[in-house]
Amino acid sequence: MRRILGLATLVAALVAAAGASASPVDTESGTRSAVSAVTFTIPLSGPGGTGDALLALNPGGKVCYVIEVTLTTPGDIPQEPGPGIGNAHIHAVSTGGIAVPLDATFTSLGGGTFIAADCVRSDKDVVRTILTDPEQYYLNIHTTSFPGGAVSGNLA
Repeated sequence: MRRILGLATLVAALVAAAGASASPVDTESGTRSAVSAVTFTIPLSGPGGTGDALLALNPGGKVCYVIEVTLTTPGDIPQEPGPGIGNAHIHAVSTGGIAVPLDATFTSLGGGTFIAADCVRSDKDVVRTILTDPEQYYLNIHTTSFPGGAVSGNLA
């Protein structure tokens, strides 16, 4: 948790560089949106381990993350469950479908602990939907031992 909080500054800087504002302009209508950038701190748990995630979502479509997981199965690593799927996603609770693929590259810190930090672009309408109803979404990390998800946590 100490490392993830230390990287919170990185996420904040990445979101700021992406142009986050309290009332972004909708390019289609020219009006200001009531949705603003939001940062979520998410405890992760599941059959494969524990962890923490920090997600920063910008209504313009930029999603930044810092994810730290400690996996309990020896030799387990974050890995996509199928070609082209990715190993970390924001999923919709109602369908389980992938709302935002994070394209995460995890680095081993030793002892079964892995960390990933980056930003991705996503569909702005999807991100805005997540921002207006975050309790309908969760973060999930897939591993070799748990292809359906080793750890997960709700956004709200």
